[in-house]
Amino acid sequence: MYRQEVNIFDNQGKNLFDKCNFAPLGNKTPRGTNSFATIKNRVVIEAREIINKNGKIIKSPDTEVVEDTTNLIVYHGRHWLMQRAFDLDFGANGYRTNNGENNGSNDSIIRSNYHNKWINWFAVGGGGTLFGQPLEPDNPTEANWHLSDPLNMWQNDGYVYNAATDTFLRLANFGNGTYYGSGTYTVDQIEKDFHKVDDGYPLYLTDWNVTGHGSPPYQQDPNYGNMQAEPAQSGFVCDSYLRAHIRVTLANNEANGQKYYDPSSSDPTYQDISEAALYASPSDDPQDFSGVVSLNEDDSIFRQWQPEMFARVCFSTIRKDETRELVFNWYVYF
Repeated sequence: MYRQEVNIFDNQGKNLFDKCNFAPLGNKTPRGTNSFATIKNRVVIEAREIINKNGKIIKSPDTEVVEDTTNLIVYHGRHWLMQRAFDLDFGANGYRTNNGENNGSNDSIIRSNYHNKWINWFAVGGGGTLFGQPLEPDNPTEANWHLSDPLNMWQNDGYVYNAATDTFLRLANFGNGTYYGSGTYTVDQIEKDFHKVDDGYPLYLTDWNVTGHGSPPYQQDPNYGNMQAEPAQSGFVCDSYLRAHIRVTLANNEANGQKYYDPSSSDPTYQDISEAALYASPSDDPQDFSGVVSLNEDDSIFRQWQPEMFARVCFSTIRKDETRELVFNWYVYF
């Protein structure tokens, strides 16, 4: 009879996090990982402990996996990807939809410059769990296009643009809004903070379902030997690279509670994070946004620059403060 080993970890005191793992008996899995998990569209979150010793920041050499789950590419992201693939904005020049609807000037403005956007920003929020149940993740849906509860990742100083670091972007007028045909775009006043992808990322990875690699080994595609190989690279099979690894690191001084930045604040020094998302925009340089974002800006301009959600993930609440660094490893399958 097939037997399974069930491991249950309760880390509520430290991480506000519960994990239940199923593994074939005898296959010991690292804490917080799933041996049965597919390699497709995953997010693995690691935590690194930080010690402040007499003003000197000491990082632990090791990280602990605190979440291993799946992410969802939303309709909004798929719609953007279609325009990127064909180098053609939706509605531009009066192109028609499959319903025969003529997309006029307003539609051209809404999707203007989508084909020039690429995945380069990341954001976190606190609305990824069921109401009143911080350990029970909600499910992202294909209809998502913004985070449920966007969180600040730097000091809440009220600036529209903040050049505190070269990896950080604050846009006060982007996010949970509703577009109306009259050209009016209403937004809430919650500032939207975005973080750059780590330098050196994304990385391109092989699809183990094609190559037969992995641990334990996956079954190789029976036509693998017929795939195009690059003779100049000793038969390198480029087409087997169908995954992308995107990494984002939230340093110990990022995404903390307001009191960490402002000791006079009545808010806590920590934030509880339970959702995250990847976004596409025309630039990964915060300086490029400084001249085009304003609450009074013409809708057609800020729409061209607005980061658009590509994928969203929800997970059990993770508490972020100055004693830890969080590393988000995002895997996208093509």
